[in-house]
Amino acid sequence: MEERTLWTEDARPPWLLPCDDCELRTQSPHLTWGEGHPEAPVWVLLDNPGARVTSEGQSYVCGTRETLYRTTLRSGFLPNTLYLTFVIRCRPQRAYDKNSERQLCLPNLFGQLDTYTPKILVVLGDVALKRFTGNPFASIKERRQHWWCYGTIRVTSSYHPLAARRNPTVQASFEEDWHDILEHYQGSCFG
Repeated sequence: MEERTLWTEDARPPWLLPCDDCELRTQSPHLTWGEGHPEAPVWVLLDNPGARVTSEGQSYVCGTRETLYRTTLRSGFLPNTLYLTFVIRCRPQRAYDKNSERQLCLPNLFGQLDTYTPKILVVLGDVALKRFTGNPFASIKERRQHWWCYGTIRVTSSYHPLAARRNPTVQASFEEDWHDILEHYQGSCFG
């Protein structure tokens, strides 16, 4: 896994809920289901896929992905142990009804989790955490390095990679969290 190479994009599954009513599909017709290895034991959840290509159509690694890739690599994760997924599946390009779109897309995320059942889910950023937990007051500051369950999946949370990229204090916490996640992954209940 290199910091400057995009993870392979996952194919859209046949059971995906219809996206015909999705406002974001008119902004960005490209649906990003997930990236990396869907059979991976550790999944990472972000709010949306962001950009994977420039306006000229060239692939590139955005700051979010670069920070995530670099941090997980330095923490000791191997490429085949990680998969990146999203609450919403299209990259927002202008204002949209955030609550409506996230509510429409959430069943796809839960269907994906129920199908693959990774061992660990790492929720990154307050937006993804609030939507995943259904708690509008959920906060990374209060929930990081705490573990809970979604069915048989162990769940934790950390800061969004862009917050880590922009703030050295948050970056240190982000790296600490990924070391904690690796310890849990390598622990006896996941081995």
